[in-house]
Amino acid sequence: AHDAFNLWRRVPPGTAAALGRARAAGMRVAVVSNSEGRLPELFERVGLAPFIEHVVDSHDEGVRKPDPELFRRALARLDVGAERSVYLGDIPGVDVVGARAAGIDAVLVDPLGFYAEYRDAPRAPGVAEYVEELLGPT
Repeated sequence: AHDAFNLWRRVPPGTAAALGRARAAGMRVAVVSNSEGRLPELFERVGLAPFIEHVVDSHDEGVRKPDPELFRRALARLDVGAERSVYLGDIPGVDVVGARAAGIDAVLVDPLGFYAEYRDAPRAPGVAEYVEELLGPT
């Protein structure tokens, strides 16, 4: 589906506001991705850059998810412990497995129900919904 629709290049409604709200509440925000090294440019273009403190991209780091090292690097850059962190990701075998291997709680983001049968992690339809659940409605 990603190849057909470029799902991660479309910003779901409410995402920027939710990230801004999370940051205003004192949360730290990083992106851990198996990407092509151009995420900062993309986040700038789609208006998310002001809310993201660090981008930890496998292209630049030389290690790919689900290797827990990529997640550990994000934690180190944020100076936050795994026990105080949560990772939202959209692929169970890469995101949930990798985050947990680094000691981070993981939430599966699956707005289209591609992993409906996967029950090994809490779920959220998106970042905006997760932040609202965590902080309460605006």
